[in-house]
Amino acid sequence: EMPTGPVFRRFDADNRAPADPIHPQINSASLESVAGMMAASRNDLEAPALALAPVIGELLTEMRKAPGAIAARMSGSGATCFALFADEASAHAACAKFSEKNYWAMVSRIASG
Repeated sequence: EMPTGPVFRRFDADNRAPADPIHPQINSASLESVAGMMAASRNDLEAPALALAPVIGELLTEMRKAPGAIAARMSGSGATCFALFADEASAHAACAKFSEKNYWAMVSRIASG
């Protein structure tokens, strides 16, 4: 559980400038360009969420270390984390690993076209 209100209050208290928005054309982007876009961007709420729930950081670290992972992030204020993988087999292997650890996990595909 990660209530949104406390995360936004902590973000407001940190007084940080928001990240520059990116608008990738994900359907036509190469794996390398998606990895680059992810490396160049951030979730502004990550730092306040990690301060309130360090387990999010632990999960993100594990996800980033998973074989085939090209990026891992939390979504929104931290109730959900996701990882992008280079191939479907790596995604399924990571899903099985995190499911065994009692995380709710699923594999989804970024559709093109």
